[in-house]
Amino acid sequence: MRKFFAIIVLTFILCMSVFAMEEGIFVMHDLGDYKIVSTQRVPHAWPHVQGPSYLYYSYGVIDKDENFVAQPVYDEIQKPVDGMAICRKDGLYGYFDENWNPVIEPKYTVAGNFSEGLANVSTGSWGNSECGYIDKSGNVVIPFIYDRCEPFENGVANAAYENEGYHYHSFYKWGKIDREGNIIQPFGFVYEKEYEVGVAPNNIRINGVDTSGESFEYPFIYHRGVAYIPLTYYGSRALGFSCDWSPETGVVLSESDGIVGSFEGKSALSSDRTYTASLYEGKLTIGGKTYTSSDVYYPLLSLENIVYIPVLWREGMEALGLTYKYELETNSLIFEY
Repeated sequence: MRKFFAIIVLTFILCMSVFAMEEGIFVMHDLGDYKIVSTQRVPHAWPHVQGPSYLYYSYGVIDKDENFVAQPVYDEIQKPVDGMAICRKDGLYGYFDENWNPVIEPKYTVAGNFSEGLANVSTGSWGNSECGYIDKSGNVVIPFIYDRCEPFENGVANAAYENEGYHYHSFYKWGKIDREGNIIQPFGFVYEKEYEVGVAPNNIRINGVDTSGESFEYPFIYHRGVAYIPLTYYGSRALGFSCDWSPETGVVLSESDGIVGSFEGKSALSSDRTYTASLYEGKLTIGGKTYTSSDVYYPLLSLENIVYIPVLWREGMEALGLTYKYELETNSLIFEY
């Protein structure tokens, strides 16, 4: 009954807000020779602690004589940047020039401010961004081939392609382009330099044999719910592949040489504390293909001079001939090879 009453009250307040719409000239931005204004506003349904607050509608632009140079038919008009002002109408974005001529009609789903003569805009919908760059006449300068675009600075802009991960994960490979759309920094995943990690709380089952993670000399670790495999000499062989390292080649993983390994030993890590791992920025070669962290869905990590790779890295597990699954009932990571 209380919920029903609350809904009735809220509906009444919202309805009263609609009838309380005020008309006039409400200045949003004073630009000197021009003012960006709204001609309609509605009080918020719930008062703000600092006083009345409003929703504004019907944006336009007036000159010093309060004549409209841009009629109040827009949902939003922003302050000019680089001689161009973003406007929004019916959910789409366009641009005014410095004289408030509507030079680029509202047709973009996303629009950024102009910078160095170009603006990053999108024609796509959610999950299909289709981002590129236009000039001040609305001409397409860099095609709509990216999923993310950022403004230009000193002739360089960040752009990204979407790269699907696992389940709900979706990551972007970022790179840098010049004003002609040439790639000047290759696209790759971008990661922080340090990460908080802990000992993975899972039981580890390898080819049907259960082993307590705490008894590993270098145990599996986890970061934000993702388990990581330690690439040690004997531990790798316990999982059916071999691991070698040199300053020139970095870490090299390949088919097992027949030596049977083990994770067993006195643990170098404690399960009741966290550690700071660093991003592994060296080379990692699996089956003849070389990777760096920028190629991998999740960062490659280094802790206590041991390199770790994420279990959820699909290409890495396939190249190593490992299949895995998680068993909820026993909290086990199960590996087969």
